[in-house]
Amino acid sequence: MNKSDKMSTSDVDEEIEFVNKDLKIQVKCPICHSQMLEDVYQTGCCGKLACHTCDSRLKKDGSNCFNCREQYKSHPDKNARGLIQDLKMHCPNAKKGCKWIGEVRDRKNHIKKGERDGDKVCKFEVIECCYGCKRKDTRKNMDKHEPDCPEKPYKCQYCKETIKQKDEESHMKSEVPKHLECAFDKFTQEIQSQKKEIVNMKLEMQASESTRLVTELQNQVTELQNQETRSQKENRASQNEITQLNNRVAELEGQLQQLQARRGLFSCLFCRRPPNN
Repeated sequence: MNKSDKMSTSDVDEEIEFVNKDLKIQVKCPICHSQMLEDVYQTGCCGKLACHTCDSRLKKDGSNCFNCREQYKSHPDKNARGLIQDLKMHCPNAKKGCKWIGEVRDRKNHIKKGERDGDKVCKFEVIECCYGCKRKDTRKNMDKHEPDCPEKPYKCQYCKETIKQKDEESHMKSEVPKHLECAFDKFTQEIQSQKKEIVNMKLEMQASESTRLVTELQNQVTELQNQETRSQKENRASQNEITQLNNRVAELEGQLQQLQARRGLFSCLFCRRPPNN
């Protein structure tokens, strides 16, 4: 069996190491001796187990059973697959330093073979640099390599052209006139931008001053209106007091006239009285 066939059953470069050495279920395929970590098949003739790769080959070739030599027939053994997937295993990169222990079914999410990164992935899994420099290293070492990788794209701060980091120095030397022109254009744009900003600031200040004056005038108008309202109230109150005083004066004048009339009456009566002997 070649390496690619073995990878199709185990999905790792090396056989995994189980936490419990005393396994209660058959794990290795009796034909190719690779570990059966995914699909498991049971022969219909003698009940033996086989991996997916060997099962497919025997059916395709029309071969006899590898054990009892009868016509080969099989069916998926979901029970055996479940028992194998429940087994606890060490990370395939344990020798490199990974301390992960988990169930067989979780190994793919931990290793994330071929992927650059992921949540809680194995930092000891070997991957290729994402910038195509062909470098292969563990994820944790690649985190240090990739920011400085010579093949990493670099955007020139002057002409905005995208180049590789390894070509930065030669690019800077060969494109001096172009960069000077770009720098001048950038400087001109910055000046224009600052001019616009100054104009906008002046307009904002003028608008702010106008708003302040309008607000101040509005406050003065409001205060005058309030004073007028208070004056009107005071005038109405004074007018009421004057009216009340006039009414009182009229009332007193009436009373005075009545008293004078009575006094005149008494005087007449006193004059007509005969003198005493």
